[in-house]
Amino acid sequence: MSSFLDSNASFRERALVIGISATDLDGAAAVGVTTMAKLAFASNYAPNGADDAPLLALIRTFGALPPPLVTPEPTAGEKSMWRRLHFEAHALCLAEIRQRVETPSETTARAMPLAERLERQEAQRLRLQGLDISGDYEPSHGLIDIVQAMFDSNSVGLVKLELCTRRQDEIHGHKKVQDLVIDEQGVRLQQSRPDLRVDLHAGSELDYMFAFIRRALAFDSCDLIGFVVHRRYIDRLFGEPRKPAVQGYSRTSISQLIEADRTLWTLLSENTRTGIRPAADGTKPLEVAFIALQSHAAVSFCLLPRPVGGAPKRGRASRTPSPVKKKRGSSKSPEKVAKKEKKNKNKKDKRDKKEKDSHLPRDLIGLQAKDKNGKSFCFNFNLGKCSDALSGNSCRRGVHVCMKCGDVSHGAKACTKSSSSTGVYQ
Repeated sequence: MSSFLDSNASFRERALVIGISATDLDGAAAVGVTTMAKLAFASNYAPNGADDAPLLALIRTFGALPPPLVTPEPTAGEKSMWRRLHFEAHALCLAEIRQRVETPSETTARAMPLAERLERQEAQRLRLQGLDISGDYEPSHGLIDIVQAMFDSNSVGLVKLELCTRRQDEIHGHKKVQDLVIDEQGVRLQQSRPDLRVDLHAGSELDYMFAFIRRALAFDSCDLIGFVVHRRYIDRLFGEPRKPAVQGYSRTSISQLIEADRTLWTLLSENTRTGIRPAADGTKPLEVAFIALQSHAAVSFCLLPRPVGGAPKRGRASRTPSPVKKKRGSSKSPEKVAKKEKKNKNKKDKRDKKEKDSHLPRDLIGLQAKDKNGKSFCFNFNLGKCSDALSGNSCRRGVHVCMKCGDVSHGAKACTKSSSSTGVYQ
């Protein structure tokens, strides 16, 4: 536990400061009294009570000797020190209960006692002897307090990498600022320190890996996720950018790793609603869910290589030429403009004539395909090949009229009339 009441190290440190001997503390630990909370309720004696016989009987058990030896009677000084420690334990318990009743929704992370923090650090260094927990690897006290707040609230949330700071950054200190606080107690000024953050946007992949490792050490220190399990997850994440990508796709980026990590912690919060504290048999619910959800499809999808330059275009590319931008500052004389327009008109006329003649038979090229009323001529009649209708009538291909002179008795191929305006008749 992180609170002063439930910390073994804080209890022992405070007892030694008061003057209780280490031998008596070992005797108290032998009967299970190892924290302030346990001492406060180990006997039915209340401070300021008329008779402290229950407390004295408890103290005698701390120094009990096996038969036939006689347990020595504690001296007046020893009794006073135990009474003082018991009074402090009882007062702290009442203060904590009052705080929970007055602020039941308090979510601010409480600072862990220094003795408890040092004891955890030492135990972690002995357990992870292959890792030098210092420098870039040592998590800040603030980071450990954030994770411990999850332990106390029995619910998990995402710890952003910007908050995974180093202890050496925290040592530099930050100036306290005054915040205006408005709550049920009224309006007041409260001193606080601004959040310490690490700037990862200007860093490299190594800086991101250090942040992940510091977060893993913080969860290991709070007994929520073992460091070995967490380190396997980190190695898997940072192994993705080193994998070769197929042609047309880019390698997995750091932003994809962060996206996958955010997705994983969202899934963890949804699957650990019943609590994250370790069970009596040592099982860690958060660690079990952490192992199971690493291979979730939503997490794996975030790590897939992505196309270079965005999504590929579908269908054929447009053949419409892009408009030509006019050059600024260019000026031409009217004669040049008129000459260019006349040249463009001649080109257009030739192109229109070529398109018009492209669907006419070779012997009828140069003649118009329709009369002045817009009716189509029968090409086969004008070539002397159509027998579907009489002269002057129409077939399914058009009217049987000469395309040169307009006579109904013959076609254009048999026409003997000369016309300077070929194919035009009035």
